[in-house]
Amino acid sequence: MMYFAIGLAVVGAAAGLAFRWKVLLPLIVLLPFAVLLLPISRGSTLADAVITIFLAEAILQGGYFAGLLIRAVASAGMRLVRGSGLSEGGHGPKGRDSARHPTPPAEAGNEH
Repeated sequence: MMYFAIGLAVVGAAAGLAFRWKVLLPLIVLLPFAVLLLPISRGSTLADAVITIFLAEAILQGGYFAGLLIRAVASAGMRLVRGSGLSEGGHGPKGRDSARHPTPPAEAGNEH
């Protein structure tokens, strides 16, 4: 049962990292049918089956939320790195200045 819960959390996190909510909806709809196999095979009561379904849905959605948080933190970190100039070719001010093209002198456009 523990491996099943960990697997659901991993599937939810992977769906949260890679996809939007349109992928989560079919997972939520199909999950109760897959989860019903476990209580039926063990001969559990209806109350146990309902609790198992609710727990499975909660674990899946919690994993999905964790995947969304990881994706949001990673994209914010990438924006921060791009904005600070660390992703440019050079290190320090000389590296950035040498990558720029020199500006032409002011007299160059006024030739007669």
